This record gives sequence, structure tokens and C-alpha cells, in this order.
Amino acid sequence: MKVFTTTLGEIGNQLSLRLDSKYRETWDNEKGDPIKKTSLNKIKVADLINRLPIKRVKKGELEDECNLLSISETEAKYGRLVNSIQPVTSVGSDKTILNEAEIIVSKLVMSKGYIFTNEESSTDLIGSTELIPYKKRKKDIDLTFIRHLLLLDDYLKYYSGLETGKTPSQKRVNPIDFLQLLVPNVPYDIQKEIGTKIRKLENEMDELKKEIQNRNKIINEILATEFNIDFQEVLDIKKPTTYKKDLLSINNSFDLRFSYKFNAQKYKKLLSKIAQHKVSPLKDFINEPIRLGSSISPSDYDDDNGEAIYISMSSIKNWTLDKDGSRRVSEEYFEKNKVANSIKKGDIIIARSGEGTIGKVALIEDDIDAIFADFTMRVRISNSHNPKYFYYYFCSDLFQLIVEKEKKGLGNNTNFFPNQLKRFPIIQVSLNQQNEIVKKIEEKLEKVRQAEMALVSKKLEIDNLIRKAIV
Repeated sequence: MKVFTTTLGEIGNQLSLRLDSKYRETWDNEKGDPIKKTSLNKIKVADLINRLPIKRVKKGELEDECNLLSISETEAKYGRLVNSIQPVTSVGSDKTILNEAEIIVSKLVMSKGYIFTNEESSTDLIGSTELIPYKKRKKDIDLTFIRHLLLLDDYLKYYSGLETGKTPSQKRVNPIDFLQLLVPNVPYDIQKEIGTKIRKLENEMDELKKEIQNRNKIINEILATEFNIDFQEVLDIKKPTTYKKDLLSINNSFDLRFSYKFNAQKYKKLLSKIAQHKVSPLKDFINEPIRLGSSISPSDYDDDNGEAIYISMSSIKNWTLDKDGSRRVSEEYFEKNKVANSIKKGDIIIARSGEGTIGKVALIEDDIDAIFADFTMRVRISNSHNPKYFYYYFCSDLFQLIVEKEKKGLGNNTNFFPNQLKRFPIIQVSLNQQNEIVKKIEEKLEKVRQAEMALVSKKLEIDNLIRKAIV
């Protein structure tokens, strides 16, 4: 438990009455001033922008088409409104009217950087009731400059200290506290000059984003071409349908199950598309049986001194192994489990449980000391095949939809197991063809990576422009 000492005088000097330790430490130590090193005078955010009255539209059909600002589909810490809205004619919940807003701030998870500016004067705007609309107090304020100033990491860290709420996804910053924060008073001519440069960089970033495709979409497209499969028909499997099946057919199946996805005809359509090619079960391509990982107790972790990592389901992020984000285990635990549950280069780790994680895979690309968890499975492809081909195949919907079909359980507690996975059908191609498919996928993914790196570079350039202005 963290304890922080404050005074009633400090608490009483604020417009919002907050007693929690993290908040008091942030506010009492920093005095609402995230930027310390600057030669400029400070003013409050409230001196720049004014909060507008809240007006709402009710859920249901809208009288006219509106532009919806959707936080969940928006890139955090960017806030370019023109890239964040979509036209809608109905809404599933009450929305805030944002028509007059020039600056829009999400009080929910504000520390992630959901601050938007309406440089393009977009109209008919609506958004979540978590969004607060603001307007400039005076004309000589450059919206682009102010947006990026308020999105500096210094401010995001400060918003985190001001948040209140029980769960990470529901933490909010009170607008009263936000408006009391101090910002460097940058002259308008400098704001305007830097704002112009940033808008040029943002236009270049928009062009770069056109080159960035979802990695699994790239994999699907290349496999679709190689295997002459209409992937749109494959993806249509995800659409809801109804069907009838007789009990005799269910009785004759390998696994006596009544679940919709396991028995649905549309999954047979997927299997028939795969079966147009030479197909073998996964067990024909592996060196040794598919293994479940090792369980662990809290006393087995050693994040301070441990060298070996523990690969849990949370270690699989963006279809790769997040080594830095994985916990460390003690030397004793590693030595005890390394014979049965260690990994080596070329292994594929598959999450076997939980909605949102089930079926996600990571390829082990280096020889590292690690133990994989009991809610993951290790697939060790034989030396006569390219493990990267299988990794990319596992990432594709040819594999992921079969996971959807085969998984068992209710709600978030779904699972699939080695005895199911070993029967998954794999399109069999020669080693040369495997290598060629891998080469095509990685060439496209490298282009995406280059575009992503260029985006990071331009974001850093924007950050540097703002920081130079407030020195």
C-alpha cells in the first residue's frame, strides 16, 4: 500500500475534493504543472479553451445523417478528427452533440491520449457521452499546436495521476482538474508556424497509412492467391446463419458435440475449400507430440533476478512473442521444467484458451531460455518443413476459423486441446513452395514495417517541434 501525506490546506485549495494517494501525490508535488523546464510564462488550460454545454441525442434512428466520432476505432495520441469519424444514420446508445466543438477531450482513459481538434470544421458531429466539447477562448490559438502540446507524454503521465475509477478501462479525469493544468504560454506566431509544419507532416502520415495493411489480411491475400481460394467466401462464414442437422450425423462425428459452430454447414464449406488441395493433418508435419505447457505458482516468479521468461497467453501480442512484457521465473523453476516445457528456435506457441486470445500464435525466432504456460501449446515442426510457413498458415483465417469451430466451453472460458489441434487440416506444399510463400508474405510485411517506422519518425518529429517551442 502506498501512503502519501498531505494537508487540509492543499485539499481545500482545489475545486475537486479528492483524497486518494495517487491523485494527492501527483497534484501536491507537481502543482498542476507537467512542464517544468521552460522559459515561458504559464497559463491554465482554462485560459485557452472553454467547456461547452452538453447536449445529447437519444439512441435509435437519427433525423439526419451524422458524423460519429468513435474512440474505439481511433488511433490514440494522434487526434486528427478528419481520420476518426464515420457517417451513421442510427446509434445504439445516447450520444453527445459535438457540432460546435473545436477541441474534444475524452475524460475516459484520457491518459491514452484521446484528444481531438476540429481543424476542418466538420459538422453534424456526435460522439460518446464520455467526450467533452470545448471551444477556443480567443482566435489567436492554433488548434493543431494545442492538440499536440496536450498530447505530450508529460501530460499523458499527468492525466494518469489524476484518473479515478476501479478498473483500467473505466478510469476518468475530471474536466475540472484538466482545465486547471498549466501550459506554457507560446506566442501565437510560433503556434501558427509550428501548426503549419505539423499539418504538412500529418498529410504525409495519411499517405503512409495507406501503405499499412493489417498483417493477417496480407497473409490471407497471399494464401488466397497461392491456393486459388476466394477468401471473401471464407470470411462470410463469420456471418450469423441458421441450419438444421439430424441426430444421426451428430452421432457419427468424431466428437459427440451439439455446439452450433462445431456442426454448422458453413464450416464444412471452409473444409471443402481446403480439401480441394492436397491436405494432411498437422500431426504429419511435427517432430514430436503437441505439448501443453507448465503451470506456475506465484512463488516461482523471480522478476528481479530470473533470466528465463514465462510465456503465458498475455505474452502473445500482435502475433509475436513479447519478451519484454513477459514475467521472469526462478532458476529452480526453469531447471525443473526445461526438459518438458522449454522452447527452441522454430517452435510455435499457440494460446489455447479464452475469448480474444484463443488461437493466437507466436513464432520463436531465437534460442531463448523460456517455459511456456499451461494455457498454451507448443508445436514443433519437423526439420523437413519451414516453420514460418506453418506460423503464417496458423495466422490466417484458414486456421483461425477452424479454431472457432473446434473450441469448447461457454462465455470467456473456451478451450481447445492437442488431440484436436493435431487433426487440423493443413494444405500440403513442397518445401520450395513453403519457402516461396514465406518470401512473398515477408516482402509485403517488410513494406508495412518500413511505412510504420516512417510514421514513428514523423510522430517524433512532431513531438520535437512542440518541445522546441516550449523550451
